[in-house]
Amino acid sequence: MPVTIKLDKGFVKKLADVGNITPEMSKDLSGEELTAQILDPELVIQKHPGKPPLLEIADVNGSFGVWVELRADKIRRLKEIAEKL
Repeated sequence: MPVTIKLDKGFVKKLADVGNITPEMSKDLSGEELTAQILDPELVIQKHPGKPPLLEIADVNGSFGVWVELRADKIRRLKEIAEKL
């Protein structure tokens, strides 16, 4: 299950300004977004305990990750999406 992450141009520029990404990392920036694909063997999806509980979707190299707060409404929505697949 590859994951594709799309960041809009403004967000990518902000990341470049604070040094989280470098210009050579944004070669795929075209038009309005930067697209990064995390392939299945490189994909990590895990839950972290704590308050608030978080779901991490990242690559194994740690170069990119998305953290989502797990609330009841988001869990319900994830289940609905999974059932439709």
